[in-house]
Amino acid sequence: MTTQEAVEALAERARRAATVVWLLAALALLVAGSLAGGGLVLLQWMLLGVASIKVAAAGGLLVGTGVVVPVFRVATRTLIGARRRAWIDELARAEGIDAAELAQYFTTDSW
Repeated sequence: MTTQEAVEALAERARRAATVVWLLAALALLVAGSLAGGGLVLLQWMLLGVASIKVAAAGGLLVGTGVVVPVFRVATRTLIGARRRAWIDELARAEGIDAAELAQYFTTDSW
């Protein structure tokens, strides 16, 4: 196995691990958007006596996106970073590839 093939194998492993985090992010975005939208409906009703569901839904999704996406981006990088060294060592032992070279090419940004 060449170094390029090893890096591609590591990238595929990282994508599979990140899929779970992305699914959780989608669920969290729906929950956060719903909660923020509900809060905006309540705030409009309290301040103005009326509530616009369209404005609240859009605002809720904007707030949810602004909070959830950065948090889960950091969580994904943390997850991949924590498993990165173990994956590199395992692949280097199995395929006889230099672990330092793999570590140089497979970073948390390369997948």
